[in-house]
Amino acid sequence: MHYIFDKVVLSNGKNVLKASVSYQGKEYADEIEWNYNGEHSRKADFFEYKKEHGSW
Repeated sequence: MHYIFDKVVLSNGKNVLKASVSYQGKEYADEIEWNYNGEHSRKADFFEYKKEHGSW
């Protein structure tokens, strides 16, 4: 299962996201932690060689 948490702003350094819910008297919780060190270029490196042809 995937969840998308929009409107979440990361701070530099350690970030922790916790989620919890109570259902039928039981508590369920999950947590994720990661370190953020700013934005980076996410452009793909590519090179197109027009004289080469693949057979796919």
